Amino acid sequence: MAARYGRAEVLQRLRKTVEDGKPIIGAGAGFGLVAKCEDIGGVDFIVVYSSGKSRRLGLKTSLIGDANALVKDLGKEVLFVVKNAPVIAGIQATDPTRDIHELVDSLIDMGFSGIINYPSVGLYGREWLNGYEEEVEIEARIMRELKSRDILTMTYVYRPEEAKLFASAVDLVIAHVGWTAGGLVGNKNVLTLEEACDEVQSIIDIVKAENPDAICLAHGGPFVKPEDTECLYARTTAVGYVGASSIERIPIEEAVINCVRQFKGVSMKSK
Repeated sequence: MAARYGRAEVLQRLRKTVEDGKPIIGAGAGFGLVAKCEDIGGVDFIVVYSSGKSRRLGLKTSLIGDANALVKDLGKEVLFVVKNAPVIAGIQATDPTRDIHELVDSLIDMGFSGIINYPSVGLYGREWLNGYEEEVEIEARIMRELKSRDILTMTYVYRPEEAKLFASAVDLVIAHVGWTAGGLVGNKNVLTLEEACDEVQSIIDIVKAENPDAICLAHGGPFVKPEDTECLYARTTAVGYVGASSIERIPIEEAVINCVRQFKGVSMKSK
């Protein structure tokens, strides 16, 4: 069963990683086997996203059903097998059917070590939601309240104009540069690595001006393989990377396809 870490301990672990000259790596996990392997691999934290359900079904990253209920359901499986890494719960902070603080209390009681604002209005609601500005303000307020309760908080930021709003509301800001490319269902229309790095740095600059203590990471777009993050670290001040499709989907696709082909390639001439 996963150990639950306090906010100060998680932040201390992450800052020590950076001091040691290593990148902070977070990874999504939609089921136990992936979480167990990520933990053994030395991931710095694991995130249970509601969208992990879509990835485990072989679909592109999508919202399916009740996001907050799904995280609790998926979390039971992940928390059961993780031994070392802190596990973070994704919440839909604007869910009008729940008392969000009661939801968070129940997630912490389950063994989660922190909260990430996902699914978020900035990604799923900006283009169609009536009252976007009001909704994103709710998200920032909720995350600020959780941080004030000494709960580890993190969020994705999708645009520079949102960075200032969330900078002081969370401990970790993840600059999101679009749906991840690659694999069977990856995004076909992504920024170049150089363009993505520029987007990441524009977000980090705003965040750091507001909150120098914030830990800034990156996610998505053309950052698919480990070698892609070399560009990230060379061209930005990001100190790590969070992968969902790039860690819990694409490697599985590649491994299983190659494994089956290898089995099919064995000759039966001796028969």
